[in-house]
Amino acid sequence: ESPRAAGQNRLESTPESDERTEGKGADHSIARRYLEELPATRLGLPLVRDGAEPVWHLFVVQSAQRDAVRAALERDGIETMVHYPTPPHLQPCYSDLGYPPGSFPITERLHRDCISLPLNPALSDDEVRHTIAACRRAAPA
Repeated sequence: ESPRAAGQNRLESTPESDERTEGKGADHSIARRYLEELPATRLGLPLVRDGAEPVWHLFVVQSAQRDAVRAALERDGIETMVHYPTPPHLQPCYSDLGYPPGSFPITERLHRDCISLPLNPALSDDEVRHTIAACRRAAPA
């Protein structure tokens, strides 16, 4: 089977995928569920302004207990990531600007607290439910 044919098979529609995507993509549906079902946690959620239509590439939450939350999620089988752990002003390529740690405390806190939750169109509804339940256990309100 050619790679193109294999890819085409992955794209075949199912009733579940039709319902989840509705023209906006499964990642949009998953992000919407996170926004609706995770406010009852200690996780800081992305702010979506009225009328905005985000294009979700990542779903990043905030937690002052990032390492503990990530460890709890990992124990539940949820893989998380920290996509941008180092603030721009502390990266080697900007060292010539001379900004020491503490120069941008809000930026540094955001980078220290961020966790990217799974946001993959291939996630099943059960996997999304499991992720939401695990987040509720890891960071209860």
